[in-house]
Amino acid sequence: MHHEYPKMLYQGGDTAAEHLIVNDEAEGKEARKRGFDDPGEDPNKAAREKAEKQAKADKEALAAADKAAEAKRAEEAAKAAKAEASTTKAQGK
Repeated sequence: MHHEYPKMLYQGGDTAAEHLIVNDEAEGKEARKRGFDDPGEDPNKAAREKAEKQAKADKEALAAADKAAEAKRAEEAAKAAKAEASTTKAQGK
């Protein structure tokens, strides 16, 4: 039978660092707030993954905005060319 508590937690998840023993989930939550984690656990993993996901979304949004801006420039160039052709044709008559 597996008992989760008492459990030893380590500062930053590093087994060579300071450690403490927690006797229940409430003590574990308090210890985690102070930077103690299970051995080998990366306390910054969730924040890093969130930042990476946001960076990817920002990059995709920027690419979409660039694509939309390029399409708008192409549309404006086409309108200008059409207007110029119309003006040239009118002057030629």
